[in-house]
Amino acid sequence: MTDEEITLVVAEDDPTLRDLLATHLRNDGYAVLEVARGDDLRRLLLDSIDVEPRVFDLVLTDIRMPGISGLDALAEFRKQAPMVPVLLMSAFADAYAREHAELLGASVVSKPFNLAQLSERVRALLRKRGSVEDRRVCEEVTA
Repeated sequence: MTDEEITLVVAEDDPTLRDLLATHLRNDGYAVLEVARGDDLRRLLLDSIDVEPRVFDLVLTDIRMPGISGLDALAEFRKQAPMVPVLLMSAFADAYAREHAELLGASVVSKPFNLAQLSERVRALLRKRGSVEDRRVCEEVTA
């Protein structure tokens, strides 16, 4: 898989931060779709499942957003797409939010964060997802 084939979703209500993240990730070679509200994120994620099972390779979302939270959007999305990596961002990530995110199979990064470190987290999650998908395909072939 090349970076040109990788599509990320960036969900952040702060337009300046959303633009910074999207620009940085595009400079890393990813295709990026942007949303500003939690309910828009939910709609985008759930609509994507109806069109194609794996439209997005990774979701990067703020926890607190207008509409619904990133956690709530993730909870609905996880029912249909459990393998897509999710990285939740928050300046207010308390123990409950981190635990809830873990239960949903997501990672949490605290704001503010270093963009180079964020890039490494994204690459690590994509590599991990790739190895899980590779194992699943091998298991299906040998079954």
